[in-house]
Parts: sequence; structure tokens; C-alpha cells
Amino acid sequence: MEKYKPIACHLHDHIEHFATLRKPVSLSFLNKDGRPQTTITVIKDWVNEDGEEFLLTKEYKIRFDHILSIDNVCFKDSETCKIEV
Repeated sequence: MEKYKPIACHLHDHIEHFATLRKPVSLSFLNKDGRPQTTITVIKDWVNEDGEEFLLTKEYKIRFDHILSIDNVCFKDSETCKIEV
């Protein structure tokens, strides 16, 4: 698997918003085969594991940098939120 690329900071706000609503959203992402997949699901939470961030739904655990869009909010080709220390 390729190295994790942090998503843009403002996209974290969208994830928090959708997770707080707990309503079905249209979620497009790259599946384990690297192919685009779209589903209607409820975002339950997000977690950090070993420096990578994951979106949690009932069905999936998706790395943030594999999210393509959530309810027409585009996640690809955005700036990174990595903070260099």
C-alpha cells in the first residue's frame, strides 16, 4: 500500500459534520483493489492508527486519502494538512 497522504485540513471539518449528523451520505472511495466505489452509508466515526486516519462506517474502514467524495464534497486533489514540526 502506498504511503499515507494527509488530507486538507478543511476536509476534516466535513468528516466531523457528516459523522455528527449520523444521516446517510453518498460516499465515494477507492476500494481495496484501488477501484472507485460508491455507496450510501452512515459515517459513524474516525480514528487515527499509526499516523494514518480512517473513516468508519458500519460496512467499511476507509483511509482518509482514499476518499473521493462525500455528498458531492470532493476530497481528491486537495492540499495536504500535514504539519511539519
